[in-house]
Amino acid sequence: MRNILFTTQSSSLDVFYDIAQVLHHDRDLGRAAFYVSDESHFDQFRSQTPDIETDSYTLLKEWELVSDSISHETDMAELRKFEEALDIDSLWSVLIADRRVYGGPCATIHQDYGQRFEHRRMLAILNLGLRRMEQLFDDFKPDLVVGFICVTLGDYLACLFAKARGIPYLNLRPTRVQDFMYVGEDIPEWSESFVRTYRDERGFSPASELVERAASYLLEVRDTHARYEGIIRPSSMPPQTSRPSHRSPPAFIKRFLEMAIQDLRWFFSGDWNRHRPGMLESVWFTKVRRPMRARYMRWTLRNDYVYEEDLAKLDYAFFPLHAEPEMQINVYNRRYLNQIEAVRSVAGNLPVGMKLLVKEHPWTVGRRPISYYRKLLNIPNVRLVSPAVESRSLIIHARLMTMISGSIALEAAILGKPVVTLGRALFNVLPSKMVCSMPPVEELGQRIQELLRDYHYDESALVRYFATLMEQSVAVDWYSRMLRRPESAPDASGDFEVSKRREQIANVAHYLMRRADELYGKEGSN
Repeated sequence: MRNILFTTQSSSLDVFYDIAQVLHHDRDLGRAAFYVSDESHFDQFRSQTPDIETDSYTLLKEWELVSDSISHETDMAELRKFEEALDIDSLWSVLIADRRVYGGPCATIHQDYGQRFEHRRMLAILNLGLRRMEQLFDDFKPDLVVGFICVTLGDYLACLFAKARGIPYLNLRPTRVQDFMYVGEDIPEWSESFVRTYRDERGFSPASELVERAASYLLEVRDTHARYEGIIRPSSMPPQTSRPSHRSPPAFIKRFLEMAIQDLRWFFSGDWNRHRPGMLESVWFTKVRRPMRARYMRWTLRNDYVYEEDLAKLDYAFFPLHAEPEMQINVYNRRYLNQIEAVRSVAGNLPVGMKLLVKEHPWTVGRRPISYYRKLLNIPNVRLVSPAVESRSLIIHARLMTMISGSIALEAAILGKPVVTLGRALFNVLPSKMVCSMPPVEELGQRIQELLRDYHYDESALVRYFATLMEQSVAVDWYSRMLRRPESAPDASGDFEVSKRREQIANVAHYLMRRADELYGKEGSN
């Protein structure tokens, strides 16, 4: 039996709580602790699951440490000691990972470069976060730490303390291959255990059924698409992400008034630099401002856009933007926090005459100001693609695929296109004559020329990649069923009621225990 600390974000609390119930039943869990980061979601969850605040569970609430940081005096000597003890080059990584701390006041609902917390307050939040996470580890004594990707300061700190104390750590993340999820043993995208297994051709041979499934997946991608569970389809308008309300009209009005009153309390409190936007602000931006901005962008840039019918006439490399802020940049590839400069770097190192076609991420339509796109268009050989154009068409006609990291680049590799990734990505493990990964900026032009000249498509490497990934993963509708986001299904048309959720919860719970044993041994490393 293990004591397990789960780090949660919003509705992942529901998932990890349900996983804890399965592990309790199977006697794999001694005690459970939860790091919780979303006060509003926690209040809703507690009303339905009141035992979360009993002695059965240990909780660390992020909003409490953020509130307490108002009056906290930062101990710089203590921060430096933590930095050394946790063996991290800079604790700024922890702050940058959490957009609600490092980003602007509205960073969770649109691209906001403003400053939510001044420098002193950021350090106070970090200092308190370190103290309370250390105290949690001292008191709770976890045997295993489990999280889902990394978007909060608590996710990052829990990983650092686990590593420093030799405690097994599992980080669930999407593979972006169908509905497969896998666990890494560290925060970065790169999984050392996966890389070792993939490269160990003498010691590891995927099961024949997995090889067949991987080969079938390759054919499917070539013939149709590489859509995966959690994808957002391209459109010139923001995605429709509103979830149906199961409340009666009176209950909905009551909830709306409760949150509006809470917004007013925050507004008139001494902490206007609150940890998240208010509900009224979110509704205003999501329902009014963002759609208006998307329409304005579509009209204003209509003569600047490249459309699908233009692609066959152009010699170009394709660069899809990431949503911002997001973990691919803030956590895995911090050197590219400014994507405009990443685009400028690629554009300035392409063969003469080749254009760089830049396309907005479907999730970000309407989230950036028009000035952002004007800056991109000021780069001489850069063109913007209409957000409504399918990325598949852009890949097919491109001579080269370039991006920081992301699943579109993997689809390009499957379709036989040379790929340059500027940052960390699991598929960087593919042969260098297919994927040029993380080239030094000063060598970028040379590496692009070499890749175009020496490119070689290796289907066997792709089959092994997918077979290895499937062998180390679990199939689960994480976004659409587990987190209850039906709009995140590949076709957004399935039945995402709870009928199969319990079965998938059990599958993920057993998968986590199996992977913990495989990576760390049955007794862990304590």
